[in-house]
Amino acid sequence: NSDQLTEIKFQGVNRLSVASDEYHAAYPKACACFFRFESWGHLKDFIEDMHDLPYERPDKRKGLSKFEQCLLTLFYIESGCNLQFIAQVYGFADHTTVSKIVNAWVPVWGEVGRHLSILPGLTSDVMDELVPQSYIDLGLEDVGAILDGKDWYTETVRKDRAVAQASHGNKLKHSSFRVMTWSLLCGINFEHTHAFLARASEKKLVQLWGRYGKLKNIPACKQVLADKGFDQTTGFYPNHNTVLHPAFLHGHKQFSAEQNAYNLRVCQLRYSCETVYAHVTKCTRLYGFVPRREFHHFQHICDWGHGRANLYLPLQMPAKHVDYFEDNDRYQANECRKRKRSNNHRTRK
Repeated sequence: NSDQLTEIKFQGVNRLSVASDEYHAAYPKACACFFRFESWGHLKDFIEDMHDLPYERPDKRKGLSKFEQCLLTLFYIESGCNLQFIAQVYGFADHTTVSKIVNAWVPVWGEVGRHLSILPGLTSDVMDELVPQSYIDLGLEDVGAILDGKDWYTETVRKDRAVAQASHGNKLKHSSFRVMTWSLLCGINFEHTHAFLARASEKKLVQLWGRYGKLKNIPACKQVLADKGFDQTTGFYPNHNTVLHPAFLHGHKQFSAEQNAYNLRVCQLRYSCETVYAHVTKCTRLYGFVPRREFHHFQHICDWGHGRANLYLPLQMPAKHVDYFEDNDRYQANECRKRKRSNNHRTRK
């Protein structure tokens, strides 16, 4: 009714407004601010498709519906707000009820993330369809995956010396979680490990993941592009995939001009795995420091972050589908920025 609409419009962010069609129609950027989805309509469709929860209009005379609980948890994951603030938004005196809802629904969002980012049905034909032109130009069209690892700063657990030592990684020189991610050349990630305490080396995590058959989705005819830290890891893959990496000096004082040129180009192509992590950490809970109170949620949120990263446009368009998104405004804006950067680079030269 009109009184309810007035309350929604003029009382700011509350339970009714964050799930109201009228509010999001009046403030179209609110959805991106609260939930990191571009539009409210897209988010409603996504929740209905992935959670089988059709949209329900909020009613303050009733308790939170399942749709609202699902939305509240996404608000927690993506906004970075603490539980007490979200409790105030939804009209609770303290965070107890919100905490119970979040604990119940964060694993559900993690499962959705795994569905979007663990792709066991990959074939060599699918990988060939998604190879960008830049890899073809360098003769790397047989590369099927790019591998990289990331560490997240975490709070040090001082009550347990064994945990504190096991979480101290060699990358950050601090307590951290370590995750390995395999992505396609176009930027879609299709496999990632669980989060491990960072004392475990990256090679050991690859070996562990391969031992339990998690890397069978890389076809035998495909190679893996990685950095020098993954040298001699071919035997860890069930299909014994060749691992390519920049050249070693092997006793020489310097690289040849040809080796330098090759290393430079290969490293430039590997940028996509770094950008994949940039997309993963756009999830606010995965950016920066992980406090101990959020340890029990980290794995699920990391899974959701990987799945969410696959909702972005490809980092490099496949050569066979370069105009696939030509009618998409965001794709055109990205291409325009790329052309400007390229022109500025030529001008500086």
